[in-house]
Amino acid sequence: MRHISLTVFATLSALGMSACSPSKPTTDDLAAAATAEAPAPEKPTVIGGPVVHAGGGLQGLTSIKPEMLLDTDSMVQLMSVVFSKQGTAQIIVDDGENNYDAKPLAAIRFGNEIIFLVNNTNTNDCHNCSGATSVYYMSSDGSVVKAAYPFTFSGNGWGGSSRLEAILLPNGGLGILLSSGFTAQGYTCGSYDLVQVAPGRPHRLTNFPDGYDDSGNFGPSTTLSLVGMEWVSNEKLRLHWDGSRKSENGEFTPLMEDREVSLDGSEPGWIANWQYEC
Repeated sequence: MRHISLTVFATLSALGMSACSPSKPTTDDLAAAATAEAPAPEKPTVIGGPVVHAGGGLQGLTSIKPEMLLDTDSMVQLMSVVFSKQGTAQIIVDDGENNYDAKPLAAIRFGNEIIFLVNNTNTNDCHNCSGATSVYYMSSDGSVVKAAYPFTFSGNGWGGSSRLEAILLPNGGLGILLSSGFTAQGYTCGSYDLVQVAPGRPHRLTNFPDGYDDSGNFGPSTTLSLVGMEWVSNEKLRLHWDGSRKSENGEFTPLMEDREVSLDGSEPGWIANWQYEC
């Protein structure tokens, strides 16, 4: 008796035929059987939002260690705890005025807590409709929300939240650097908020410009970008910008700016002699 493979037997069975049947399946029959047997592909879990740097980032800052970041499956479980919906990686939430598409951004183990950051994309998707980042303080095993700060950090226009980098502060704390910006009427401007999230609860340490570009206007122009920083002390940062000025006749001259900022929660626009305002 001839050997009939399990694959062929399964194919014939799907066609309602016996393995000993003298009739032969057509090409269309085989294709139909293959389609009937093919398992549905699993949908991958998609984690949205900006990337949190576990290395690199702005020169002069110390990024968190990669092992401090929890994996995707852990973040999905944290979402289930925060929003009381099992196995969710995405959910629509609201702040009383807008709806947001909430997705896990990062979960960082720090001390005996997990700091869980959630990216909220404003579903209105308009020029002045900014997104936001929420912060949740979880127990060390992720089963309990110890404190919640939803929509704490406002982001960019068109529904987006701020780009974010997690860093280690010189005082031993955990900080996040939030970058936002806009382009309008010939200007492109950006800024950073430096926030300490642990120990304790979120509080802004300082705000400072990221860049400035008015080359979208006619005539002389200035471009300036933040290129590095260094800690002067636990309470002070020295910032370095690099760029150029273009004259009426199109000649470029180098431009450099250095400033020190205090980590006292001062409002934007406070840097002495800072003339690059949008």
